[in-house]
Amino acid sequence: MARSRQPYRVLLPLANPRTARDLVRIGSGVSPNRRTEITGLGIVEVPEGFSLADGAIAARTTRRLLQRVLDFGDEEGVEIRTMVRISRKASDGIIEAVAEEGADLIIFGWGGPPSPRKVARADEADRDASLRGRPIEPRPTFSETIDAVVRDSPCDIAVVKQRGVNEVRSILVPVRGGPHASLSMRLARDLSRRFKAELVVMHVAPKGIGERARHRQQQALDRFIAEHGGGRRVRGLLREAASVRTAILREAAHHDLVVMGASAQPSNATPEGRFLFGVVAETVAAKAKPTVIVVKTRQALAAGTFDDLRAAEGSFAAADAFVERSTSLSALVDQWFAENTFHAGEFRDIAKLVELKERQGITISVGLPAL
Repeated sequence: MARSRQPYRVLLPLANPRTARDLVRIGSGVSPNRRTEITGLGIVEVPEGFSLADGAIAARTTRRLLQRVLDFGDEEGVEIRTMVRISRKASDGIIEAVAEEGADLIIFGWGGPPSPRKVARADEADRDASLRGRPIEPRPTFSETIDAVVRDSPCDIAVVKQRGVNEVRSILVPVRGGPHASLSMRLARDLSRRFKAELVVMHVAPKGIGERARHRQQQALDRFIAEHGGGRRVRGLLREAASVRTAILREAAHHDLVVMGASAQPSNATPEGRFLFGVVAETVAAKAKPTVIVVKTRQALAAGTFDDLRAAEGSFAAADAFVERSTSLSALVDQWFAENTFHAGEFRDIAKLVELKERQGITISVGLPAL
């Protein structure tokens, strides 16, 4: 007898169940080929010095609030259950729940960057700490809880900057290749089926790269779509721009949803040497007009991952490497000409030039152009 496929398990940590409807809509659409189970998770934090039993009253209140999420599941036709965990830190409670539930994906809702007032208070606290000789704590990228879970990466993770998903007609997927791009494409493909939306895959190449390099970039984009399109009709979009972030933000304004993967490059490492989502994805999430989903696979990326991608002919990484080589060669030629191009006025004193050459033991070559 054939074994039934395991359901796709989605965990929704909910700080405010009232904003959960969009997260449930997204969670219900990310794996249409498998039965989806969604767990709405409430976390009660109990600080050190207090018994965990002191969280019992708060846990009952949280359970009552989570009951509202069940109605959203009925609307989307997906099974939802709720659970509450009591923990010293919310991030620890979420990671424990992932292990307990065997979750495939965590979906976090993110309220966006802090307000100017909060930034001003944080700046003041930093100045005070500096004056008192205390270390300045690094500020979170999303929140302390989200950042901690992302660094641990217990499963695939999606962070949603919510701006509404009531009507999704077009989904933009900016890609550069790699496992995070594959995950973003899979989720976007599933959501495009769910919402019956157009799917547009965008790749940004450096401005002025030349025809050969542009052709390689287009080939890489076409190959990526062929490999990850899943039979969907996907429109490829290749843009040349000086700023990747600016190009994505401009294009995002014409779509209803953006799904993009983390940029796990060494330049995006945290002070602890761990990766979050990278400056491009984080900026797009913070500033784009539509709802943005940034994703990160649980797959650990070794240093050799990028070398392997560069060696794969037809990949984005290989196309980018070609651009770098072309740019480096062009810069080298420009440098050589700049350093070895002389004006006739520099050799006006022939006697001094001959003396200098004799002292160096070299001869003078003269080129006479033929007209």
